[in-house]
Amino acid sequence: MIKHSIGIIGLDGVGKTSYIVAMAHALLEGMRLGDELFFSALSDNYLQMIYFNKSWYNICSRQWPGGTVEGHTFDFSCFVNFRTNFEFDIYDYRGGALYGGIDKDDVSERMNLIEMFSRADTLLCFIDTNDVLKAIEGDLDAYDKIEILQWYISEVIKNSEEKVMPPTMFVLTKSDVANNSLLEECKKFVKYTFESLFSLETDLEVGIAAVSLGNCQPMADSKGYL
Repeated sequence: MIKHSIGIIGLDGVGKTSYIVAMAHALLEGMRLGDELFFSALSDNYLQMIYFNKSWYNICSRQWPGGTVEGHTFDFSCFVNFRTNFEFDIYDYRGGALYGGIDKDDVSERMNLIEMFSRADTLLCFIDTNDVLKAIEGDLDAYDKIEILQWYISEVIKNSEEKVMPPTMFVLTKSDVANNSLLEECKKFVKYTFESLFSLETDLEVGIAAVSLGNCQPMADSKGYL
């Protein structure tokens, strides 16, 4: 059985846990790919399924998951037309692990995460749309939160066996805070900031997408999309 690993690079509060919960819910419901293929996935662990179900209910009740205290690996089996096709895992690490403390344990955890990212088959780089909007307006702290991802990506490339970045998707989270016009500006800003990755002269598989869980909030004015 083929098993893939998905690495998430994102600072605390960017929405990693909420995204994983929403992804698990969407994959459990399944989706049709064209006229002949139906794709779905579920966690291999019963307790994890209970966690996902309760967390999704809380999100729909406008209760966002608290910051992750201890890291967890979530394992999924994927089905195409209801037959097992492949497996993948995704690791959710504690908030602040990538951007915070500088003592020995913090640095060691950071290096372990970089090693894990370097072994991933696919990377998701999470960026809070609020930070992008602030960075566009000249907020240096917000820009620093985005710029630090440059360093992590370079470390991933340096530590990978092939010395190249795996297929990567930049994910703008909480995108319902921006209208369509501002969201396009945010995407342009990210592409400019990571210009070396998005350049047509590279053979890298890099994309950018915006996600929102706004439709999980009954009182929200905007609709979310995943």
